[in-house]
Amino acid sequence: MIVVDASAMVEALVGRAPDPRLLDGLSGVVEAPQHLDVEVLSVLRGLTLGGKLAAERAEEALGIYLDLDITRRDVAPFARRVWSLRHQYTSYDAAYLALAEALERIVGKVPIAEFGDAGLTVAHRFSSVGCSVLSGRCRAGRSGFRRMIAPL
Repeated sequence: MIVVDASAMVEALVGRAPDPRLLDGLSGVVEAPQHLDVEVLSVLRGLTLGGKLAAERAEEALGIYLDLDITRRDVAPFARRVWSLRHQYTSYDAAYLALAEALERIVGKVPIAEFGDAGLTVAHRFSSVGCSVLSGRCRAGRSGFRRMIAPL
């Protein structure tokens, strides 16, 4: 199981060369807060309007994204945890971390796939969480995901 954020998802969908570790991590069970959809749409829109992504490629990426089997979770059950992280993270980022913490209590270690300016690296953001964090650009879905992305 992996918790994926929007930057990682967009990288997997339209990135030039998504890290294979990211694609592998996204080939299993994928979870995310409900706002993932709005964030992915916003990034695709911005890339298209900014001339960095052709509209046709964005449409294709959106189609792939919408076909992915992602479990979207309501943020309300862990809103207090999101709030407690307000001094360290944006509410958006904190929701991914809080979800991983909540799922970890249920299923054990839960990695988070996300993208940062430094590229894809493996780190631990919270010693109390113990979940692996993939910090780099990327995100997405099922076992055939790598083949679905390759033609883009």
